Amino acid sequence: MGEPRTGNAAFATFIDDTYHTCSPGTTRFYRCTHADDGVPHDPPLSDGYIHHGLEYWNVDPTSTSTTYICGAETTECNGQYNTSGINIAHLTYFDHTFIVGAVCT
Repeated sequence: MGEPRTGNAAFATFIDDTYHTCSPGTTRFYRCTHADDGVPHDPPLSDGYIHHGLEYWNVDPTSTSTTYICGAETTECNGQYNTSGINIAHLTYFDHTFIVGAVCT
């Protein structure tokens, strides 16, 4: 959930071919994004990174009617936002808060 870009175009192609990510009916691998989560925008495209697989994008309130299926690198779904890094949308997925706070020691 909220996966950053993990490799270059060759890596994305390898994942797509290996896990059959061409459609929801055949895929064995997908990404989930939420609203304007900034993490999926990192690292930037300008550094050669690209997303793989299908994206299931959810906006609030969580329901099947507010979850959309998008391609890997689109300007739709999460890609329409100009965000970066960890924000509140990254910490809450499907009405569950995953991280409330952290302390580094």
